[in-house]
Amino acid sequence: MKRRIAVLLLAALFARGEVLSPMEMAAALEARMVAGDGATLPDADAEIVRNAGTVDLAEGDWPAAFHARAGETVCVAVSPFTGNYEFFDQAGECFFTLVPVLPTTENWVAPFRHAEAGTFPDDDLFAPWRLVDVWSLTHAESAEFESHAESAENAELNLDLRFVNNGGQLRFLNNPDPTNLCFAAFAFTETNLYFTAGWPTNETLPGATLDLYGSTNLLDPRWVFLSSHPATNPPVAFVVDPATLPWHVAPTSHVHGVSCVFVTNFVISPLDGTTVYTNAFWSCPENRTPGECGFFRLGTRRDTDGDGLFDAFEMLSLGSDPAAADTDGDGADDASELLAGTDPLDPDTDGDGVSDGDEATCRTDPHNPDTTPPAFLAPPAPILPEGAWLP
Repeated sequence: MKRRIAVLLLAALFARGEVLSPMEMAAALEARMVAGDGATLPDADAEIVRNAGTVDLAEGDWPAAFHARAGETVCVAVSPFTGNYEFFDQAGECFFTLVPVLPTTENWVAPFRHAEAGTFPDDDLFAPWRLVDVWSLTHAESAEFESHAESAENAELNLDLRFVNNGGQLRFLNNPDPTNLCFAAFAFTETNLYFTAGWPTNETLPGATLDLYGSTNLLDPRWVFLSSHPATNPPVAFVVDPATLPWHVAPTSHVHGVSCVFVTNFVISPLDGTTVYTNAFWSCPENRTPGECGFFRLGTRRDTDGDGLFDAFEMLSLGSDPAAADTDGDGADDASELLAGTDPLDPDTDGDGVSDGDEATCRTDPHNPDTTPPAFLAPPAPILPEGAWLP
């Protein structure tokens, strides 16, 4: 099977060498799907290709099949037949396949394909497998490679299916709580997002409270705390106003009428299994407008290291170690650094050679390198009496 390619160069979301595994390449593509990239384009027969950026194979977790293609460009897309993430080289060979941790279901692609029978003129218009990311592979520890990549415009990909399942891990998305805590139901209206969380009735959650975190993609190292809710007995319901989301985009001036259809979907991310995402858009006679989208996770009030910061907050929002009260070992615990505005991951926030903990003890400004405590300054040169011989 071969498919025609239409090129659309979009701004690369992860173009600074931050992607360190095939799994993270897949997560970058998933973010495009959830955001509805290409949903407003008129050509339903072509794929939408993004120049996603460059990865350095010397960093991260890359299978041998990727190292064998250093200096080349590769494509990643979702198979319309299996829901797997397939990687193609310049010759059009599927050299690597990542199987999601959860099965891909029809619901996963429902908002891209159809909301109701006859709503969209072409079901394939919203198919996520139209989206293709192109990555350049380099290797900093090897000689400079000359790229032999040809333009993807009007190229044809050979969609042979050869399956391999070893896509590495998502660095920033560890599970801070037991897997028996999960989303039980969700809904999305024009004005609110609704989440219902469940857990075994015989279990008591730490602090009897649940927190909700959000982001725009699985690769975000800093998820945003959105809200909390008492959690003494399951289930617990969260209500979120989309306009309060940090990534909210104000709607267009278009006034929707009776012929406009609001299409939404909530799905457990196949790449993670503990995160739910939502996407939405308006289908109108005049245009198709992407709506609110986002990824959401639950967290408890467990505090393993006793530093006053919840494990989920440390792992999802702060990036610190939930098992170590002082992640960077500078003498100031993570909670104190958060309150002081210093970096709990950097022992010397202002770079003056004195740790944040020592500056806190000496009451100097850990944000200003010019306020180094006197005890840490180099001693002044001695003043010799007039006429003294220099050594």
